[in-house]
Amino acid sequence: MAVAVNKTNNEKKVAAFFDVDNTLVRGAATILFGKIAFRDGTIKRRDIWRFAFEQMMFIRRGEKNNT
Repeated sequence: MAVAVNKTNNEKKVAAFFDVDNTLVRGAATILFGKIAFRDGTIKRRDIWRFAFEQMMFIRRGEKNNT
């Protein structure tokens, strides 16, 4: 697991969390950390809608990469 948070007076908040194999957080870690990020103002409501739409499209299409 890697977690990094950086905030100074002149910079925006930056955070990163990687648990690609679900060993630390069961299920969608994005939801858990998204709640915190929304509460802290790191992400906006429109970001949440975009993420939800992209997730829905991913579920619908599957994992195939057609490139």
